[in-house]
Amino acid sequence: KKEGRRYAKGLIEAGKGYKIVSSDSLLISSDSTVGLCIDYLNLRRNNGNKTTQIKFATTFYRQQKKDPIVELNSFWKDDKVGSFDFEAFVLQEFDSMENLFFPYENLYGLGESFIDLANLSELRNPYLHHLLELYQNYDLKYGPDIRGFIDEWNAKLKNSTIQMPENKDAIKIMTIHKSKGLEFPVVILPKLSWDLKTSWGSHFVEAEKDLFLYSKLSKTNVPDYMLAAYKLEYDQLLLDELNILYVAFTRPSERL
Repeated sequence: KKEGRRYAKGLIEAGKGYKIVSSDSLLISSDSTVGLCIDYLNLRRNNGNKTTQIKFATTFYRQQKKDPIVELNSFWKDDKVGSFDFEAFVLQEFDSMENLFFPYENLYGLGESFIDLANLSELRNPYLHHLLELYQNYDLKYGPDIRGFIDEWNAKLKNSTIQMPENKDAIKIMTIHKSKGLEFPVVILPKLSWDLKTSWGSHFVEAEKDLFLYSKLSKTNVPDYMLAAYKLEYDQLLLDELNILYVAFTRPSERL
C-alpha cells in the first residue's frame, strides 16, 4: 500500500491530468504539503516549544526540496535544542512574526491563509483541497479548536483518503490481492522484485512427537529437523508468491 501511495502521488504531481482511482493509495497524510500544514497547526497550538519550532522549520525546507540541515545551520547558536533562533528563521522566510502568526476566525480561514503565505496551491493539489474540507467540517461541528482537530487528526483523520470519482479512463491503483476476480484492458506491474519473507528468526518446530521447540535458526550446525521445517516454510511461501504472480499476470485482457 505504501508503494501504491507513492505511485499515485507521482502520477498526480506529474501534472498531466491523470485520473487516479484507489481505495488505498490516496492517503492524505502522504503529501508533504499537508504535513507542513499540520506542523503549522502544531506551531499555532504551542508556538513557544523549541521542538515544535524546529519540526516546522525542517518540514518547511523539506517541502521546498531543500536540505534542512544546510538551511537551518545558520539559526543555531550551539548544538542544544534550546539555542535554535526561531525568530531569525521567521524573519528570513516570512518577514515578521506577525505575518506567520496572523489572526484567524476559523480553521478553514487559518488553513487557507497559511497555504497562501507558504506559496502553496490548493487548486493544483487535491490533497490540500481535501485537508481544507476536513478543516471546514471540523469547524462546523466543533468550532476553531486547534488542539481538538490535532487530536482528531492523530486518531483517524490522517488515515482518510482523497475521493476521486469513478472513471472508465482512470488509472486504478491497487494491491494484487485486491485485484482478484477483476479484469482490465491493460495492467502495469511496476515492480517484480519482491522478496520471500522467510527469516532466520524464531520458529515453533516439532522436534519429535509431542515435543515442540521455540528456537532461532542457526546458519551453522542446523539440526535436520530444523532444516526440514525451514524448507517446508520456504516452499509454502514460494507457492504463495507464485499464486500471487499468477493472479497479477491473468488480470489483463489486452496488454500486460
